[in-house]
Amino acid sequence: GGNVNRKYFVVWSKKYLNFADTMSSEAEEEPAAKKQKVDEAAVGDSYPKNDEEIWKSQTWTHPDGTVEDIIEVEDEPRHNIDFVNDHTKIITIKFPPGDTTLAHRHEYDTIIVILMKDGIDFINDVLGTGPQKGHMDFGQVGFAPFTAKPCVHTITNLSDDEMFCINIEVHNTPSLVQEAALDLPRHSLLMTQYNCRVYSLKLEPGEKVTVTYSFFYVRVIVHGGKVKVAHSNGEGMSWEESHKVGESLWKDPCSNIQITNVGDELYEAYICEYR
Repeated sequence: GGNVNRKYFVVWSKKYLNFADTMSSEAEEEPAAKKQKVDEAAVGDSYPKNDEEIWKSQTWTHPDGTVEDIIEVEDEPRHNIDFVNDHTKIITIKFPPGDTTLAHRHEYDTIIVILMKDGIDFINDVLGTGPQKGHMDFGQVGFAPFTAKPCVHTITNLSDDEMFCINIEVHNTPSLVQEAALDLPRHSLLMTQYNCRVYSLKLEPGEKVTVTYSFFYVRVIVHGGKVKVAHSNGEGMSWEESHKVGESLWKDPCSNIQITNVGDELYEAYICEYR
């Protein structure tokens, strides 16, 4: 189950979280301005006038009367910007138990990956809607359609552990995309949206897989470890890589790359495909 409010609700499954307005397939439909930040006219069509004013607000008057300045997400000190290009912004979010972010604004569709061992209990306080409690599990994937529906909010960490989350903003469409979803061994599809897909790549110790990714993507390490990477289906040059949980990297398309788990533990990476 989940907590429902007027504008955002949560659809729960084992590894998927979708913030949307309805429980239909509309979340996967393509907005008029695909993967582009919407202009004011487009926002006016998709938002009631009062909501348009809300997300553009510069201050937030809280119930106790205090007034807080609203900042952009990149200026919120708990949101650490790891990488930016024309297609994405990768953000690592960390803050201690009981802490609350400053009020900040989101304007781009965002993939959310939770990396706290025991998951997170939180309060999501959305300007104009009010606070709602929620929970996400370790490895759970979320999608927030902020390009069409920007928002201002704060997040409070109600858990006993440090907040640890990766946010991946989806901006402009890359020059190469793939129509069909991946059909590769060791890969499972976790989420599909109009502008992205997310897969889990799992390798137990000793397991290997050869991959061709005909798309640009962000790789997020969910279970770290050591892998051997080899070109030409294992026949070309090769090297070993060690990865830690939470490492995230923008990656170019690749062909016939063999990945072998040469460590002692499960290796898992989320492949966030741009489409």
